[in-house]
Amino acid sequence: MIEVIYRYVEDGVDRSGKKIPDIPVAWIILHRRKENRKMLGPCVVDTGFDGGIYANAELSLNFEGIPAEGTEWFYGAGDRDIECDVYSAECFLLSGEETVPLGEVMVYIPVRVEDLPEETIMGREVLNTLTVVLDGKNLRMGYEKLK
Repeated sequence: MIEVIYRYVEDGVDRSGKKIPDIPVAWIILHRRKENRKMLGPCVVDTGFDGGIYANAELSLNFEGIPAEGTEWFYGAGDRDIECDVYSAECFLLSGEETVPLGEVMVYIPVRVEDLPEETIMGREVLNTLTVVLDGKNLRMGYEKLK
């Protein structure tokens, strides 16, 4: 088992000045071999998201000009569906100088700009392939190496 550990990230304060709980964030590399594009960035770990990787505006720019492999709909906040273009990419966890291959993941990019979140999100499609421990200070992600 390969284990990667990330420190939680501070999330600031709310309007009333109350501290917002720190958040678990993993660092990933997404690689599209066909176009030879590599993307690096943080992902908020979110067990409430059904999909793999939900792209923010910055990540979505890396997929411009690439035809979507399909379309998927997610139920979003505010009781409405969110239409997403779907892409696949190889995903790696970044741990210092090392990378841990997770295999191919699905990347969901909202069609409407207003549905793009501030942060890229890693959901259950990826998380359910890992052993994940959240202790409020560290995010521990364990992965069985592919044979």
